[in-house]
Formats: sequence, structure tokens, C-alpha cells
Amino acid sequence: MSDPLAFKKNGETEVDLLVPVESALNSDPRVFRAKGIDSLPAIGIQLHRKSIEFRFQRGVEIAVPYRLYLPRRFFPQFSLLASVKPMDRRGGYLFAIVNPYDTLVDVGVLLEPAGSGQTNISLIYSSRRDATSRAIASFLVPEFVQQWTQIAFEVTKDSVTLYFKCIRFAEREVSS
Repeated sequence: MSDPLAFKKNGETEVDLLVPVESALNSDPRVFRAKGIDSLPAIGIQLHRKSIEFRFQRGVEIAVPYRLYLPRRFFPQFSLLASVKPMDRRGGYLFAIVNPYDTLVDVGVLLEPAGSGQTNISLIYSSRRDATSRAIASFLVPEFVQQWTQIAFEVTKDSVTLYFKCIRFAEREVSS
């Protein structure tokens, strides 16, 4: 097995954020394997199972030492891809990589309700100099509750581009 910390300095590196979740599959009965878009692997978090539909529970936390999977400083340019199916409008973090003290979100994706039929998707990216977590880009998109939806971010030092449902949706300058 290759060393997960052997990141290339000037090349492309792929980090599968589902890998840390694998340990929770055996330790938390609320976390299970599911089928996502086109039957690709997905992880479900179960609240209750009264029918064949699963509901996602807030507060399920999967904590692993980030240094096992990520470099000390997160990549300055990167892309994120997520296939999600929110079960309600309440929103919350799809994922968050927090600092060792759990006081700051270093990198995360936050969904928030934004009026009738809309959702705000924010990319959180904080540096060591930041005292609080901050959104470097936010995008208002049509609501996608109860629908499998792919969202992706392409991040450069100057801009963040959102791909929503596999279409280039919008680009924002990185806010300082």
C-alpha cells in the first residue's frame, strides 16, 4: 500500500474523502453503504427506517486524524466532487475538515436554505491566519431536496467555479 502522506509537490493528487468513512461502516449502525447516481458507491447516514427510504441524521460525526489522509496544509488549488441527496431543506455541512482543536473549519461545503425553492452552497476555506471559518464563495442554486445531485468545485488561487448537475453554473472571485 502506498503512503497516503506521500503527496506530489507539483503534480495532481487524488484524495477520496470516502476512505475515512469506511471505518464508521463497521462501528456505527447509522452509517451504511448505499447506491448513488448511476449505482456508484455512496454512504448513507440513517435516522430511522420505517419504509424503504432512509433519512439522514444530523450530528453523526465521523472523526479521523486528517493527517492520515491530507497534507498539513490543504492544497492551494483543488477540486471537490460530491453526489448528494438532501432529505429536507434544513441544510448543514456536507463535510468539514476541522483544525486539531475543532474550532475552525479548514475546508468544508455548507448547504443552507435560501428562500422559496433555492439553496445556498458555500465553500468554506480558512487559512491559519483566520480566527473564524469563512466562505470564500457562495452560490444560489435551485433547490434539490430528495434528488441525487452532483456538485463540484474547481478552486484556483483567484476563483471558485461551481458545477451544478454537471453543468458549469457560476464562477466567483475568491473573497478575501
